[in-house]
Formats: sequence, structure tokens, C-alpha cells
Amino acid sequence: MIFVTGLSGSGKSVLLRLAMGLERPDSGQILIEGNDLGLLDEAELLNFRGTRMGMVFQEDSLFTGLTAYDNVAFRLDEHGVSQAETDEAVKEVLQFVGLEKDAEQLPEELSFCDSSKSALKPGAEEARLRTSPKELYEDLDSS
Repeated sequence: MIFVTGLSGSGKSVLLRLAMGLERPDSGQILIEGNDLGLLDEAELLNFRGTRMGMVFQEDSLFTGLTAYDNVAFRLDEHGVSQAETDEAVKEVLQFVGLEKDAEQLPEELSFCDSSKSALKPGAEEARLRTSPKELYEDLDSS
């Protein structure tokens, strides 16, 4: 397990976003398992992230027009997971975070705490179900 720590504004989030291929470096290379992320196109990056990585963001990462269920299911749908598998995984996740009764609620209808719990799960659940990622990046606000 590796921890990246530092003062606010020191670049921890930028480092994680570069490692995930969510941002491109101005110069140099980002090599993950021998893959130069700068040479991958968007489809290849999506596949790379979907098969090797999971990310939990500190910022609000919910789609405001989607229910809690649909927010959790988003990455599963994006990667072609069957509806039955998606239903089972989403139910498990929502039960785990105590939101099973709020599956059809929109983010603005959830409390901030519940919204945050739901936001943590899409990428992590997709990665667990699909690949058991080698890397899981968590960008937490330490304030």
C-alpha cells in the first residue's frame, strides 16, 4: 500500500489524475505497467482504467440527472455488464452504504452524507466486479 500525502495544493490530486490518464502531462511520460498513457487514445484509456484501476474522487462525482441507482450502475453499464449482474451489484452496494431505500432518489434529494456515500461507489464497484484492480486511487480531502 502506498500513501501520497502533502499540504493542500501540493499536487496530490494532479498526480493521481495523471496516473489514471485523466490528465495528460505537459512533458515526459506516465508509464503504468509499461504502458505509456500519453500514447493511448481515449478508448484505450477507458479500457485501461476499466481493467486495471479504480478511483474514488474527493469532489462530488454524481450525475445530477441520474438516480442513486443509475449513478452506481453507470460504469457497469458503460462496460457492458449484463442488467442482471448490474442489478445485483447495485443492490449490494446500496445496501452496504445504507441507501437501498433511496435507490430512486436524485442526488439533490439525498443528504450530503448520503450523496457522498453514493459517489464513492461507482468506480470502485465497477472495478471490483469486473477486474479486482491492481490499483485503487482514493483522493480524499484531508481538511
